[in-house]
Amino acid sequence: MTTFKVPKAPAWFGQKLFSIANDFGLTLENTQVELMVRHAELVFYWNRTSNLTAINSWEDMLNFHYLDSLVPSLWLPKYGNALDIGTGAGFPGVPIKIAYPKLNVTLCDKKRKKANFLKVFLAFASLDSISIHLGEWQQLARHRFHGFDLVMVRALSLSVLDINYIVDNLLSEKGVLAVWAGINPGFSKRLKGLFGKVGLKSYHIPGLKRRYLVLIGRSGYDEEVWSCSKHKRVGSG
Repeated sequence: MTTFKVPKAPAWFGQKLFSIANDFGLTLENTQVELMVRHAELVFYWNRTSNLTAINSWEDMLNFHYLDSLVPSLWLPKYGNALDIGTGAGFPGVPIKIAYPKLNVTLCDKKRKKANFLKVFLAFASLDSISIHLGEWQQLARHRFHGFDLVMVRALSLSVLDINYIVDNLLSEKGVLAVWAGINPGFSKRLKGLFGKVGLKSYHIPGLKRRYLVLIGRSGYDEEVWSCSKHKRVGSG
């Protein structure tokens, strides 16, 4: 009986991750890149049986998962308590936690096989201040786990009622809800009447169409409070 080995990422994967992130102003340390590469290798390994992601090429993994997680972090808090709703294999929460060690991150997913994968990775990574919540994100609000400085939603479709519930029950007073809107900037227009000023950021990653990030707070959009983008060395927090 043959044993399947964890595949090794091509050498260019880590090199391009470091280089392209640096072009956007995110200076990652070698240890951070190495940890993200190891995470990617484990995703490919587990994806054989657990269907963690539909992405099945290293190039797409780099662009659509890692860079699409990291580039928007320019506009997000770099410390405090963060929640990643529907994290799946750990996107965007794992790359952002690796990049910003001062963030306390909760990874939330309702599927046990994905939570099990995350447990295996976290056992290997030995990251501090990161945990897994297996279950619906609404459970966190019902059990008074409110007070998150950052709530991230990248892979779920949210209704206006969902967004309103997150803002009211999960965000801290000056917290931010960050919704990866993909290629649809019109999503933000439907929210302005409910939440006041809504932030809309656009960015372009090589190999992908222009993408958008929607930012919502309790009392409107306040980039000065939320963003620490002037601090270019990511690893320093």
